[in-house]
Amino acid sequence: MNEIEKLIFDIERVFANHLNKWLNTSSMISGLLDDSQVKIREKENKIHVSLDIPGLTKEHQLDLNVHNDHLIVQGTIEKINDVRSDHGKRIKNHYSEYFYRTVPLPAKVTTKGAIAKYEDGVLKVELKKIAELEDGRIDILFK
Repeated sequence: MNEIEKLIFDIERVFANHLNKWLNTSSMISGLLDDSQVKIREKENKIHVSLDIPGLTKEHQLDLNVHNDHLIVQGTIEKINDVRSDHGKRIKNHYSEYFYRTVPLPAKVTTKGAIAKYEDGVLKVELKKIAELEDGRIDILFK
């Protein structure tokens, strides 16, 4: 990556971070909006991305896609709280939160052969670099 490409990548990353903060201020998943929660490692022919997204299970709706040169993570987290009132009655609170995060990638990638695993609150994605852009969906393995 030359200096101009690196500058453009850094600008896109800052813009995406601010846009995500503006679009979603969820308290439950606020860590997903913080750049410190995203790590990108670039190797010769692969890109490794890890995102801290605590509290997900297979039952949660999580979708992972590549569009242009961005990794798109979106999903819905649903929670049900069962509480007893002072008068002994059970109260159920049900709510859901939607989140969306775009992560600018430092190179063109393909979803073919991509590996995505979610374990211990961390989503790890491995993508292969390519010469031409390819969009696509990535299946996630929950452990």
